Amino acid sequence: MDTKQLIKSKALELLNKEGVRNITLRDVAAALGKSYGNITYHYANKENLLEALYFDMLLELNLISAGLKPGNNLLELILKAPEHTFDLSIKYQ
Repeated sequence: MDTKQLIKSKALELLNKEGVRNITLRDVAAALGKSYGNITYHYANKENLLEALYFDMLLELNLISAGLKPGNNLLELILKAPEHTFDLSIKYQ
């Protein structure tokens, strides 16, 4: 896993556990055992990191939506969609 992905993964874990208002980039750095400068090299501020996580979530949602195409077993996909979106909402609390 590359550094940016590692940062996002740890930040997502901390944000889901502690809440957006309670986590800083310094908290992410400490949890990873990295310097604050290393984190800000990849994400200048918390808003940039949150934006990256948001776009990851959108990408995953688009992948779910992409499966809802004619030619696939549409009924099965429609019935499974809430399960996938629920999992996604838990992942990105």
